[in-house]
Amino acid sequence: MDSTALSGDRNPLLNHVVLQTIFKTMKFNVKDFSNFRLVSSFWHEESLPIWRQNTELLVTAIKRPKNATTAVGIYHDDYLKLLESRKDPYQLRKYPYHHYKVQRWELQLKSKGRGHRYRRQQIFWEKVGPLMTHLVIDECTFFKADDFRNVIFNWTPSLQSLTLYKNAFKCDRPSDAVARLDPTIKEHQKPTNVQKNLTRFQIDCVIGSYFSSNQDIQVLHRSYPYFWAFWSEPPVTWMEIFLHFPNITRMRIDNISQKYGDTPAEFLELLKSIEKIRNEVDPECLSNLIELDIENLQRRSTMLPQNIANCFQRLKFPLKKLQLDAACLPSGGKEALEHMLETHSGTLETLLVARSVYWPKFTRFQFRTQMQALTILDFSTNIVTNLGFLKQTPNLKSCSLNFKEDGFYPTDSNPCNCKNIQYDCYPLVRKTNFEEFNQLVLPDLEKLYLGKEILTGTQIFQLGNIMPNLKEVRMGLGNNGFSTLCQVWKGLKVLKIHAFQVQEKAILGVIQTKTKSKNQSRLPNLTDLKDLESFEMGFLKDKTFKLGLTNDSILFGLFPLTNLKNIQLCLSPLVSDEVLDQIESRFRNCKKLIFKCKPPPVLGNPDGF
Repeated sequence: MDSTALSGDRNPLLNHVVLQTIFKTMKFNVKDFSNFRLVSSFWHEESLPIWRQNTELLVTAIKRPKNATTAVGIYHDDYLKLLESRKDPYQLRKYPYHHYKVQRWELQLKSKGRGHRYRRQQIFWEKVGPLMTHLVIDECTFFKADDFRNVIFNWTPSLQSLTLYKNAFKCDRPSDAVARLDPTIKEHQKPTNVQKNLTRFQIDCVIGSYFSSNQDIQVLHRSYPYFWAFWSEPPVTWMEIFLHFPNITRMRIDNISQKYGDTPAEFLELLKSIEKIRNEVDPECLSNLIELDIENLQRRSTMLPQNIANCFQRLKFPLKKLQLDAACLPSGGKEALEHMLETHSGTLETLLVARSVYWPKFTRFQFRTQMQALTILDFSTNIVTNLGFLKQTPNLKSCSLNFKEDGFYPTDSNPCNCKNIQYDCYPLVRKTNFEEFNQLVLPDLEKLYLGKEILTGTQIFQLGNIMPNLKEVRMGLGNNGFSTLCQVWKGLKVLKIHAFQVQEKAILGVIQTKTKSKNQSRLPNLTDLKDLESFEMGFLKDKTFKLGLTNDSILFGLFPLTNLKNIQLCLSPLVSDEVLDQIESRFRNCKKLIFKCKPPPVLGNPDGF
């Protein structure tokens, strides 16, 4: 073969321009690019720039032992030596990393008398900080407020995303606790180093697992006798944060505020800080905020003040996604939530409302706000009385109405064990007056998740008239409802039956008659769902073993579905080993989870004694 047969001139897959075009137009995926890097040294070299731009480098403060068998991150001083080396063997200067995660550091940088390790840490931030576009600070300890300010405000000028996760802070002065909740513009003038590139900000104010065990706390307390003065909130004000990061578009705030003991005051001050900055310094501060996640805002059972909704109304964020916990709203939560929805009704596309399991039951309310832009709705708690809200969401594409804790498996990961399962059977559909919909049709709605209410055939038919184009469904079904579903939504791709009360006759569409006929017709059945890609059975609401899939249900109902990629099955204990082997062979390339139902208990003494 000609030696140039595989050169870039003749083989496009070894051409620099072709490969760069392919890699840049592809959506980055770690698994795919890991495989590309194994093709050849040329592919490895060509994919390196994109790999370094999109992968995260974990930098630790602990040197890996020489006898360690696995590598978890790189020691910061080792990374500095690689950057400072003349030969640059890994091309870190030519193709630097931009996504960094620093974990379990003790930062006390500009203190006199500190050792070599702390001086090298400061050099790391001064040299590597300008390269960072995405930074995660995880379970680190800051001993001075100036160190924290330098890290996030001064040494990382190119940041686009900042995540502060479960860190510990030692405030410089006890008065900082008071100053954070009563800032003034005079103390926080507009900084010269405004970081306009930063658009994503996340903070979780819980001291991490690194300090969670008693042994770790005792060791840390011996090293630092003032450990109990460590707090989980950063020693800076919200005013200072937003003055430096005025262009945040996506923000997530978790678990504030244990340090000052008043979460409502802390979150209210966050909103008021934005108002003050807009009125006196920068009228565009956070004016492009499109995503706000405050679902895990607090750790204690305290409610937000009544004027929270008024603050949102004045700030008028152009929110496209809002995620919150309805239980933390004021006692008049219905009105507060309604006002927040009215404020953002023109822009909101995704709404996720949860309710912590430790809170009192949230009063249900009538969803009266017209949400023309809303496409994704997820109520992880029953805060609505019926499906009447669908009249206010004409462009909905995805609707989930179920508790978050309603998983397919109990804690023992056995969907057939029903001893301690509490079913959410709130009759949401049964309490819906479908006559009020006036021939409403939601043509874009493709996903519907409901609770464990067992739906009848009539209810399925009524839902089908409103949402005829469903592709993904999760609901409780019996025989009648299952047959109607197979008739109404033949284009389904995902079917999750939860709770499950479907027998073999419904799965196969068998019509029971007194006389047998060769030309006997069948009811709509599982085989009619020819496009089905995922089939899952949830908990058995009835403990009887007859509700598990039988041999015939599998052979003549499940096997004809040729597009299945994911199955989750509860099998009758009477299913033969031969059928089990056929399942393994037939769905070899599918993601599957299969359990056998427990047989009914034997009454009396089985041994006859």
